[in-house]
Amino acid sequence: MSDSILAVFFKSREEHYAVEISSVEKIIEYEVPKPIPESSEYLTGVIRYQDNVLPVIDINMRFYQKKEQGRPTSKILIVNTADLKVGLLVDEVLGISGVQPDELEASQAEIYGVAKAYMKGFIKKEKEITILLDPDSIFSEVQIRELGSLAVS
Repeated sequence: MSDSILAVFFKSREEHYAVEISSVEKIIEYEVPKPIPESSEYLTGVIRYQDNVLPVIDINMRFYQKKEQGRPTSKILIVNTADLKVGLLVDEVLGISGVQPDELEASQAEIYGVAKAYMKGFIKKEKEITILLDPDSIFSEVQIRELGSLAVS
C-alpha cells in the first residue's frame, strides 16, 4: 500500500470501518428493505435502486451474527464488487477522507472478529484504528451466487 487513497468511513456496532471510495457508487438514506423468504440472515432484503432490485446486507449480521434495526443515522452504501452491486447497511457514515501511506498497515491477523480475508488492512488515524474492508472479499462464492440472483449488474 504505497499510494494515498480516498475512503468512506463508517461505523457499525461501534466498530470503525472504511471502504475505498472507488468501490462506492452512492450513499443513500436508509429505507426498510423488502424481506426475502428463505434467504441468508445477513440479507435484510431488497430495495428499488435506479429501477432495479438491489440486495441489502446488514454488516452487523454478516460480521458479528447480530441483527440490528435501522436507526435514524443508518445509511446504505451502494458498493460495486468484482461480481455484483450490493447495498451495505451501516449504522452511521462518518465521512470521506484521504488516507496517507503512513496511516495504512496491511492486515496480518483476525481482529475484532472480522476474518482477515475481508480486510485490506488497517487505517491508523489519530486514536482510532479503522478496518479497511475489501468489498471483493466480503462474500464467499456461494453467497455471491445467492446475492447475484437478486442484484443489478
